[in-house]
Amino acid sequence: MPEARGDARTKMVEAAVVVLARSGYQGASFSAVLTESGAPRGSIYHHFPGGKDELVEAALELQTARVIAMLEAMHGIPPRQVAERFLEAWHRTLIGADFAAGCSLLAVATSAGPALQATAGRLFGDWMGALTRALTVGVPRRRGRRVRRRAAGGVRGRRRDLPGAAVDGRARRAAGPPRPGGGGAGRLTPAELS
Repeated sequence: MPEARGDARTKMVEAAVVVLARSGYQGASFSAVLTESGAPRGSIYHHFPGGKDELVEAALELQTARVIAMLEAMHGIPPRQVAERFLEAWHRTLIGADFAAGCSLLAVATSAGPALQATAGRLFGDWMGALTRALTVGVPRRRGRRVRRRAAGGVRGRRRDLPGAAVDGRARRAAGPPRPGGGGAGRLTPAELS
């Protein structure tokens, strides 16, 4: 059966997420993406006439949509569980890739040109907004202002901690997940997180 028109594009975008996380922006060549995806070589310029940056942007959008969907699925659970589950997802990424992969968004933010860096920054802001909402949705109004202010302020103020923890874990081949400790949920007291 012939491959549906969008299947090759979807496979390449999904493969680009993996290649970016594993090899960074510089290592995310079309050849690496084609090898990872199994898509035919002619598909690249058909689906991505804007070249590598168009493919990378699509990969970042996909990864962001996945992270936001994960965080939105956590709405209504206690903030402590949101923080633990989010950090556990980073842990699974690191362990599952035997510490050979990190964050595709961070890879682009640190090594691509200004346009893609701006895209990565905007999308990371979307991640942080979704994390803040997940941490604060359903918090009772009586204590909600304090929790929302501290959670949101901590998340915004410590944006670099989350990808930094992924980089640190990958570099040290850390066995345990990064733990909150100073920003975001880490600034909330145990009573506020429960």
